[in-house]
Amino acid sequence: MIKKNMKSLIGSAFLALLSGVCLTGCSGYEEPVTPDSGEKEIYSEAPISISVLPVDPNEEPMSRAKPPGHGGGGSYDPSHIGSDDGYAETKEINKVEVFAFRRIEDSEGEFNYDSSNHQLLDCTEGYVGADGLATTTHWHKQAKGVLKKVKGYEYRLIAIAYKDPVDYPFHSDFGTPFSGNPMSKWMTVNTSDALTLSQFKASFASFTIKKDIFGKEIQAANIPQLFFGECHESGQSSNIIKFRREGKPNIPVEGLCLRGMAKVELRVKMEKHFFLGLALDRDFNWVALVCNYVRNEVGLTNYDDFMQIIGAEQSRYYTAIAYKSSKTGEEVVLSAWLLPGKVRLGLHGCHIDKIKKRHFITGHIKVKDISYGDMATGVISPDAYDNVFYLRRNHKYVFSCDGSEKIFKNKFDLP
Repeated sequence: MIKKNMKSLIGSAFLALLSGVCLTGCSGYEEPVTPDSGEKEIYSEAPISISVLPVDPNEEPMSRAKPPGHGGGGSYDPSHIGSDDGYAETKEINKVEVFAFRRIEDSEGEFNYDSSNHQLLDCTEGYVGADGLATTTHWHKQAKGVLKKVKGYEYRLIAIAYKDPVDYPFHSDFGTPFSGNPMSKWMTVNTSDALTLSQFKASFASFTIKKDIFGKEIQAANIPQLFFGECHESGQSSNIIKFRREGKPNIPVEGLCLRGMAKVELRVKMEKHFFLGLALDRDFNWVALVCNYVRNEVGLTNYDDFMQIIGAEQSRYYTAIAYKSSKTGEEVVLSAWLLPGKVRLGLHGCHIDKIKKRHFITGHIKVKDISYGDMATGVISPDAYDNVFYLRRNHKYVFSCDGSEKIFKNKFDLP
């Protein structure tokens, strides 16, 4: 039987973002005002602190129920023993990218992209308490900067955190159009002078694996883990940042950043494949995790852009999302980050005969029990059916199987 387990990866983060501004008028953009312009009375700076935390410090992690028979087990912070709060996944984050938008103060117009305050910051790590002082209360990643403001304008600040370079999950034989694995090759944001905040989004690259390699021509995706956050002035609930508030022009900027993706993990012990039911047993050379719905675009306006799309149509076409070489008798762990949605999952494998000819087989990943949807974990929505899994933002889904042949018995052909 394949068992499933979902572990909450609630990784929150105090975010603060950088933004400087260009003066604009009805005729278009003008040169940004800088401290060297001699107009210091219309210019101010505010300190920023962007933090990426694996756990929301305002939430009690032990209150989150786990599926029956699954005890979890944290390993990074003793205050969170008994739950998987995504410490390992958060520790790999090393970059925070900051995007600034601005408009005329107290207007109802759109916020426009401010390229002068677009910044890429390095992360450090440490501990922080509820008062912001260094304590052993909460481990976190942090990046700091300065927000440059111009009188007459107000700001919205967006930050995304990620690992750069990105891990490449496929064998080199599969081919890729990208040289190296910097984040910029896998994710693009639609920044331009004409961009408004409501249009802001990220898109993710994919490529094609050829039929002679995979058995079928198939798309492959490598979706990175993203954290998302908006910023606000310290002590304020509004996410609109003013040039001056109550006579103070340099109020520190803060924020809260949360993981926007879902993580899928398959743990399967590899067995020999009995070809055609005969005693022609073969070892698998490699296996890949495939998924029939991969979102390759997400809005970056607010955290709700990362919510699951309940109405997404189920596609008959599959995308490869993870790959590992395999050996009989060993456990293979395949994992991938995905934007939330509802999906079917499958295991695709390559076994080679005595004359070195490749053969391929694909099996659906199915679970015996999908009754955990009414629990606090929300493993799978209660309306899930026919092994369609609802992936939620900031959650981890673990599928375990003690024999690969149990999956390949659910054989289906890739279209």
